[in-house]
Amino acid sequence: MAAPDERAVQARAAQRDLVRRGYDSISRAYRNDVGHPHAGTAEHEVQYQEWTNELAQLLKPGSTVLDLGCGVGIPTSKLLVSKGFKVVGVDISAVQIERARLLVPEATFIQADMVSWDAEPETFDAVVSLYALIHVPLEARSISIG
Repeated sequence: MAAPDERAVQARAAQRDLVRRGYDSISRAYRNDVGHPHAGTAEHEVQYQEWTNELAQLLKPGSTVLDLGCGVGIPTSKLLVSKGFKVVGVDISAVQIERARLLVPEATFIQADMVSWDAEPETFDAVVSLYALIHVPLEARSISIG
């Protein structure tokens, strides 16, 4: 029988795997193969445009932006690339990353769990994560700056 700490780690890993498998399964239910949202799943893309416009006012052209939980790269990564930023997207779903690489070839996409993924310090000028943190347990939502 596993120790309580080990059981908790296993349970968290199972939850993260459920999220990954879920997004692998529903990727095309949200966006078709050219990136358009399906009827009934259309997002408020005007809001994404406003958020990325606001970020663009704060950063220098060519800045590097990390998009955590990037999904298929649309709309956020694509909008950021269109504003002249270098974009790195990270998502737990291999299907989402595969599709992001096709839909936003100007960006770099990495399939990884944002909870355990590490980047070199001072790699990014900004980090965005729109609607992805809901899948991260509270105890895993810590960030180190400096």
